[in-house]
Amino acid sequence: MAVKVTDTLPVGLTYVAQTAGSPMSCSAATVSGQQVVTCTGSPTINPSASLAVSYTVSVSPTLPTSGASSVLTNQAVITNLGNYAPTTQTATAGLTTPTAGN
Repeated sequence: MAVKVTDTLPVGLTYVAQTAGSPMSCSAATVSGQQVVTCTGSPTINPSASLAVSYTVSVSPTLPTSGASSVLTNQAVITNLGNYAPTTQTATAGLTTPTAGN
């Protein structure tokens, strides 16, 4: 089954590279000032199983490191591109920007 993951990174994050061993191929483009990461592939996913897609991002040194504005929310959209009825799911993760030296 073909799968596409689209991730519009929060402002201040920039795609660096795909993590070695990832089952999908990832690339990034800048759209309206934000990095959009797109990963595609046809990994084998068994029923009720999960699939990890990972890549490295850099964090801008100008992002706040404390307070509410230091918490970023990132949401990726997962789309089934296979022969089944197309479906779209979302996954959300939180990130607190690191302090200098971390």
